[in-house]
Amino acid sequence: AAAMTIGLVAAAPAQTVLHFSHNATADDTINLAAERMAKQIAEKTGNALQIKVHPNSSLAGLRDGVEGVKLGTIDLTAVSAERG
Repeated sequence: AAAMTIGLVAAAPAQTVLHFSHNATADDTINLAAERMAKQIAEKTGNALQIKVHPNSSLAGLRDGVEGVKLGTIDLTAVSAERG
Protein backbone atom coordinates (compact mmCIF):
# COMPACT_ATOMS: atom_id res chain seq x y z
CA ALA A 1 0.00 0.00 0.00
CA ALA A 2 1.34 3.37 -0.93
CA ALA A 3 1.11 6.24 1.48
CA MET A 4 0.57 9.76 0.30
CA THR A 5 1.41 12.86 2.27
CA ILE A 6 0.14 16.26 1.40
CA GLY A 7 1.86 19.23 2.99
CA LEU A 8 0.01 22.47 3.27
CA VAL A 9 1.91 25.64 3.93
CA ALA A 10 -0.13 28.58 5.09
CA ALA A 11 0.86 31.76 3.40
CA ALA A 12 2.36 34.25 5.80
CA PRO A 13 0.34 37.43 6.04
CA ALA A 14 1.80 40.36 4.16
CA GLN A 15 3.82 42.65 6.41
CA THR A 16 4.40 46.34 5.91
CA VAL A 17 7.11 48.22 7.78
CA LEU A 18 6.98 52.00 7.88
CA HIS A 19 9.89 54.15 9.06
CA PHE A 20 9.22 57.06 11.43
CA SER A 21 12.12 59.50 11.72
CA HIS A 22 12.31 62.33 14.23
CA ASN A 23 14.92 64.43 15.97
CA ALA A 24 13.73 64.01 19.58
CA THR A 25 15.76 62.00 22.09
CA ALA A 26 14.73 58.52 23.15
CA ASP A 27 13.32 59.77 26.47
CA ASP A 28 11.38 62.68 24.93
CA THR A 29 7.58 62.61 24.90
CA ILE A 30 7.58 62.65 21.07
CA ASN A 31 9.56 59.42 20.97
CA LEU A 32 7.61 57.81 23.81
CA ALA A 33 4.34 58.59 22.00
CA ALA A 34 5.76 57.28 18.70
CA GLU A 35 6.87 54.04 20.35
CA ARG A 36 3.46 53.61 22.00
CA MET A 37 1.69 54.27 18.70
CA ALA A 38 3.94 51.73 16.94
CA LYS A 39 3.21 49.09 19.57
CA GLN A 40 -0.55 49.64 19.42
CA ILE A 41 -0.64 49.53 15.63
CA ALA A 42 1.38 46.30 15.56
CA GLU A 43 -0.95 44.73 18.13
CA LYS A 44 -4.15 45.83 16.38
CA THR A 45 -2.96 44.62 12.98
CA GLY A 46 -1.45 41.34 14.17
CA ASN A 47 1.96 42.69 13.13
CA ALA A 48 0.79 43.14 9.54
CA LEU A 49 1.73 46.82 9.91
CA GLN A 50 4.81 47.74 11.88
CA ILE A 51 6.35 51.13 12.49
CA LYS A 52 10.08 51.34 13.11
CA VAL A 53 10.80 54.47 15.12
CA HIS A 54 14.15 56.22 14.54
CA PRO A 55 14.77 58.81 17.30
CA ASN A 56 17.63 61.29 17.63
CA SER A 57 17.91 61.94 13.88
CA SER A 58 19.31 58.40 13.52
CA LEU A 59 17.62 57.97 10.14
CA ALA A 60 17.53 61.58 8.99
CA GLY A 61 17.87 65.07 10.40
CA LEU A 62 14.98 67.52 10.45
CA ARG A 63 15.38 68.89 6.92
CA ASP A 64 16.25 65.48 5.39
CA GLY A 65 13.32 63.88 7.22
CA VAL A 66 10.82 66.33 5.76
CA GLU A 67 12.38 66.00 2.31
CA GLY A 68 12.35 62.20 2.66
CA VAL A 69 8.62 62.23 3.35
CA LYS A 70 8.07 64.43 0.29
CA LEU A 71 10.15 62.07 -1.85
CA GLY A 72 8.67 58.89 -0.36
CA THR A 73 11.94 57.58 1.08
CA ILE A 74 10.77 58.10 4.67
CA ASP A 75 7.22 57.23 5.65
CA LEU A 76 6.62 59.42 8.71
CA THR A 77 8.31 62.28 10.52
CA ALA A 78 7.58 64.56 13.45
CA VAL A 79 8.61 68.18 13.19
CA SER A 80 9.21 70.26 16.29
CA ALA A 81 10.48 73.79 15.75
CA GLU A 82 11.86 74.03 19.28
CA ARG A 83 14.08 70.98 18.67
CA GLY A 84 15.15 72.15 15.19
